[in-house]
Amino acid sequence: MDRVATIADGVVYDENKKTLSDGWSCQDGVFSAFWITSPQGRGWQVKARFFSTNALVMTNPDEGDSFVLNREGRGIRTVFDIERPGYELARIVREDSLGRGVFGVYAQKGDFRGSFEDWLIAAALATWSVDGPRQMRI
Repeated sequence: MDRVATIADGVVYDENKKTLSDGWSCQDGVFSAFWITSPQGRGWQVKARFFSTNALVMTNPDEGDSFVLNREGRGIRTVFDIERPGYELARIVREDSLGRGVFGVYAQKGDFRGSFEDWLIAAALATWSVDGPRQMRI
């Protein structure tokens, strides 16, 4: 896997320091859930599985895409497509020792087909929202 992005202070940057998350928003939901919305209006619902932040389920209800963001030890989340449970799509790794919420985003560059995928930006923002400086407890 290659490093494809960084997330710090709630902003996702690519390798060239270009901001990828301009126009994205995060809204609180109910029952341990929240929404992340792209500038194009594509919404991702993120909710804790079994009332624990060890596994987050991220779903786009309009298109039926679903991903699981598993906590793999302290400061690491792996991203799996629900339809392909054994295949790791990405890894989001905490890269600061002071808990300020800087994460590296790692994935296979060939998976992007020339553009950065919305699901990966949403996964990075979800990880930062839950595991970032405040560390949300559900």
